[in-house]
Amino acid sequence: ALKAAQAFPEAQREALRAQFNLKLVLPEPPLPAGALTRSGPGRRVGSWLDAGRRFARPYRPAAARLEALLDEEQYDAVVVRYLRALAVTDVSDRYSVLLDLDDNPADRLERRIEVAHPIDRPMLRRELSHVRAAMDAHLPRTAWLWLANPADVPRIGLPHVSALENRPLIQREIGAPPRGGSTVLFVGNWGYSANRSSLDWFLRHVWMRVSAAHPAAQLLVAGPGMGSGMERRIRQAAGAEYLGFQDDIASLYE
Repeated sequence: ALKAAQAFPEAQREALRAQFNLKLVLPEPPLPAGALTRSGPGRRVGSWLDAGRRFARPYRPAAARLEALLDEEQYDAVVVRYLRALAVTDVSDRYSVLLDLDDNPADRLERRIEVAHPIDRPMLRRELSHVRAAMDAHLPRTAWLWLANPADVPRIGLPHVSALENRPLIQREIGAPPRGGSTVLFVGNWGYSANRSSLDWFLRHVWMRVSAAHPAAQLLVAGPGMGSGMERRIRQAAGAEYLGFQDDIASLYE
């Protein structure tokens, strides 16, 4: 969360500290852009030489910064979000690491390869080979793993893995939706390419059939980061509407 925490307003940091008894330690100076997601600042992931290199070996500036933070106090465990963050920092030799994989990264890349333009497939296959090597190197050394999809748990083939499903962060109780309704809610961060691809597939292969069979059905799409092209596709779909970012996500579920 180091990179994300740097963008938190001070009021939000104070709310997190109060709610979760959280000590929020930010690196000074801030980590450079791309430090936890690329092989180094300024490098383009989308080139042949760099494809998958962020999974291949630790990126020393980011690893050194994290090690300096960890050396300030004695910690019982380190929670890492995503395989690439663990690969570029590689702290599992020194600490008990709990890794939140979210999606299975190899499966996600395989699906991207299936739908990718032929010219992009060699680069994605190269990245996939690095991802699989990183999974083989890092996953057995973790203390515990979480995956968002319960169906992925047995496929990892390790005893220390369980499902931690994605759920909306809602601060109040909400009731069940009324029966007999005809509204579908699709919530996500649309800056993430896999989410956009899933929405595009849903519009083309599912929603068109739903709206044809139920003309009164409504599709509400919410969340930040939607590109203009996908917004246009939503507007063109019958009964679909893009709501953008919502301050109060709970109101949509009600």
